[in-house]
Amino acid sequence: METDGSFAYSRVVTVQLDEASELIVYPVPAKEMIWVKGAGLSCGKIQILDHRGNLVHAVRVITATQQVDLSRLPTGMYLIRMGNGIVKKFLKE
Repeated sequence: METDGSFAYSRVVTVQLDEASELIVYPVPAKEMIWVKGAGLSCGKIQILDHRGNLVHAVRVITATQQVDLSRLPTGMYLIRMGNGIVKKFLKE
């Protein structure tokens, strides 16, 4: 509302998110396993990268929710990358 009592509405803009770009990783922090969920995930691959960007683990994906074994990885910060380039950070304890 303006000081003279008048008002005007702002223009409304609709934003539609691409479900294929959503990547959910849980639990975080992780211990032995993580679950990776994403609409564009099935029939692709997941790459686990260390903090320097080196590939440390790769998993072939067969469903939209994929379990990933982290038991052989040391504690630290990692990146998870989907085949379509989406990247998410997670911590392994």
